[in-house]
Amino acid sequence: MGIVSELCYVDGVIWKETLIDIQGKYDNGNNNDGGLISTYPNYIAEEHELISVKTSENNLYTKVYKPSFDLFDFCGKSDISDKHCINLDMYDLSPNFELVMGAGICERYVDIFFLVKDEENLKEISKYYGLPHPLPENSDIDSKPQFWQSLDVIHYMENLNVGYIDEDKINKLKLGSVKFQNNKPVLLKLYKSNHKPKNYI
Repeated sequence: MGIVSELCYVDGVIWKETLIDIQGKYDNGNNNDGGLISTYPNYIAEEHELISVKTSENNLYTKVYKPSFDLFDFCGKSDISDKHCINLDMYDLSPNFELVMGAGICERYVDIFFLVKDEENLKEISKYYGLPHPLPENSDIDSKPQFWQSLDVIHYMENLNVGYIDEDKINKLKLGSVKFQNNKPVLLKLYKSNHKPKNYI
């Protein structure tokens, strides 16, 4: 498979680049995420969690990714107990989200991950939160939708063992997230996976 790269856009610029290979994923390149660098995630099957460790110069942070009830319903798997899913009622969730996938919880913030239907849907979410559109000027997700497929969506759902995954259906939806700090939305992100980094095969 080699190595591919997932780009994360915030306010018109590349916020972070994540290199993904057949053994897992790690952060590298242009990383503005508070100076944090991630190690490979560990999957805990009995808890349906993905765990990564993020480090800065002098600190170590654990980030836990937990799925939503909606994600399991989307996959036709409704026999999931409360302990396997995260309750997001305390957060201001946009009514424009196509599907809330779950959340990544770190000591310093929470990322709410969601699927986006199209450019208009993304603009509605941006307007709802009063946050800048994540893509560069003169760029959108409708003109070349195949460029905005997220490998992380498939990777995450396969790890969760949710059963059959309709990749064609998933690939029509794009991955975004909202970062909350102190329960307030501070960043709107969109992800892009089919980018091939330089110097990698």
